Amino acid sequence: MHIAIAGGGIAGLSVAVALARRGHRITLSERAAVFSETGAGIQIGPNGMRALAALGVVGTVEATAVRPAQLLVHSASSGRLIAKSALGDSIESRFEAPWLAVLRADLLNALIAAARDLPAIALNTSSAVTGYANRADSIEVEMADGSSLAADALLGADGIRSTVRARMLGDGEPADNGLAIYRALVPASEVPDWARLPDVHLWLLPHGHVVHYPVAAGTHVNIVAMTESRWTSTDWSMPATPAEAVAPFAAAAPALAEVLKAPDAWLKWGGSDRPPTPRWSDERALLIGDAAHPVLPCLAQGAVMALEDAVVLAGLLPRDAADPRPAFAEFEVRRHARTARVQAASRQQAHIYHLGGPARLARDAVLTGLLSGDRLTARTAWLYSWRP
Repeated sequence: MHIAIAGGGIAGLSVAVALARRGHRITLSERAAVFSETGAGIQIGPNGMRALAALGVVGTVEATAVRPAQLLVHSASSGRLIAKSALGDSIESRFEAPWLAVLRADLLNALIAAARDLPAIALNTSSAVTGYANRADSIEVEMADGSSLAADALLGADGIRSTVRARMLGDGEPADNGLAIYRALVPASEVPDWARLPDVHLWLLPHGHVVHYPVAAGTHVNIVAMTESRWTSTDWSMPATPAEAVAPFAAAAPALAEVLKAPDAWLKWGGSDRPPTPRWSDERALLIGDAAHPVLPCLAQGAVMALEDAVVLAGLLPRDAADPRPAFAEFEVRRHARTARVQAASRQQAHIYHLGGPARLARDAVLTGLLSGDRLTARTAWLYSWRP
């Protein structure tokens, strides 16, 4: 089949690679002039690593990834270590796949390289899909320049403010969760020695939290700071000053404050997602990734769900498939419950991280017990045990 894809991020490129390797012809349209990732780092758990293996890019990604040894949870105000949990060999032994910290650009570049190696994929930049119209045996894909493209199917992989979703569901803006997310990437030489080690650090304080870990073979450190805020924006991201990003964490312990002062520049996102919707398809059009089921970043599963989507959909569309609609219906059956659970769990995680007062003390006690022994891996088996 000839499959059109709207969006050239992780979702669009991964599904392009997966479907081209099943024998389909792909036309991918990305509205930006170049393929790029504005986020800094990403954690990829064992479920995501299995998806990358199925896509044939796991070796490329691993070449520049960092393999965190442990998760360390701290009080952001006192600096006290609340709990720690082994990652590294422990996670890989339990789930038969590693947990990696990756520069988002490195993941995107691996997918671009894989796509360019497949003659069946046409990658078009400065090319925006604006709508579609289903026909009896095809779909007409409408483009921003006034042209149209006839295809057998259209995949909306164009993110949380998807144009394809707007045409399909018309359900308005994403949900505003009252959160602001600041991200920065700094050279490892700019942070303290302990922050360069291959560990994931999570700092908790009432109404906010910070995560940081090394990426890009340890040459840089990714910092994500989330805080409760009334700020809203319809932009995907926008610049933020260091003073603005650090202000919600003015009472941070000296160790955390030293990390937060390292970046010269930050980017700012609204902490938005969408509630689960009953359907993602309309005849020959289908939503995937953030266009279908955007999540808060608190479980590090947004991009990973897109990778899973790509592999599952390709498995349902063999080379000899004549009509995408049965596969789209089955895709919804297979993916709805899992992605809805991830969305709910991510929201709940943000609430837990941001607790204050007596509830905060109870949370810390629970975390101390949860992160000891094998209890954490047992509780997350539903998430990380996924296989293509």
